[in-house]
Amino acid sequence: MNTQDIERLIGKYEQGQTTAKEEELLKYWFSNEEVPEQLAIYKEIFAFYDAASEEELPDPEFDRKLLDTLGISEENVQNKSGMLRRLYPAFGIAASIVLLIGVYFIFQTQQPNTGTYDDPEIAYAEAKRVLLQVSGNLNTGMDELSNVKSMSKAVDELDNLEMLDNGIKEMKKISILDKSKQMITQ
Repeated sequence: MNTQDIERLIGKYEQGQTTAKEEELLKYWFSNEEVPEQLAIYKEIFAFYDAASEEELPDPEFDRKLLDTLGISEENVQNKSGMLRRLYPAFGIAASIVLLIGVYFIFQTQQPNTGTYDDPEIAYAEAKRVLLQVSGNLNTGMDELSNVKSMSKAVDELDNLEMLDNGIKEMKKISILDKSKQMITQ
């Protein structure tokens, strides 16, 4: 079997989708083959499973002997476990009620934050924090004013147009003189 097939089987194994036959195949492959470095960890895992399967189980009568020593019959244990199973819904309801009561008291004891402080040092620190935040926001807004600077330069260029306007006004004086010259010559 090649490494790609083994990696596919390992993927199925990790998802819990392998059959007993496929798991036996994996155990056999990891115990007999030279394993690539990327799969070395799986060799250790399957070696552990192989060793664990050879261990002998404790005395099968151990549970019965323990219960006899404690003076408890197996019927009592089974009856108590059945009773506990019947009480599980009641435990869930009780836990829900406790949870609801806890949530109610948490919301009752929460006080709204009114923005006032009893300790002047805390009030000073909070005011400082808020003012620094406002200052940071203003500084961020100042970056946008660079566009206003370029607009200001354009307005300065308009001053040159004012000089042109003054020149045009001077030209009007000349045109008035020219008209008066025409009147005299006629």
